[in-house]
Amino acid sequence: MQKQAIISILATFLFCIVKFLEMKYVKREDILKKGLKEYVRDAAIVFISTLFSVVLFFMFERNIYELFNVVTENPMPILEKVDVFTDSPNF
Repeated sequence: MQKQAIISILATFLFCIVKFLEMKYVKREDILKKGLKEYVRDAAIVFISTLFSVVLFFMFERNIYELFNVVTENPMPILEKVDVFTDSPNF
């Protein structure tokens, strides 16, 4: 769950930066004129929708890869677990 929360927080932070830059340089509005409440609401909506999307993606990740393997000609390998050898070889 920590991965999903971090991804959602980063997406929300990026949204807030882009929204602030748009407001400051493109629309030339004052943040207090439009209302800080509206921007906080938009950021909350972005956080909730991103968190929901990421959680669903990680829940159905294997099924999504299997679907794309059927659709495309180049199948992607589905790795359950990667073996990493950290010891010296026994041969």
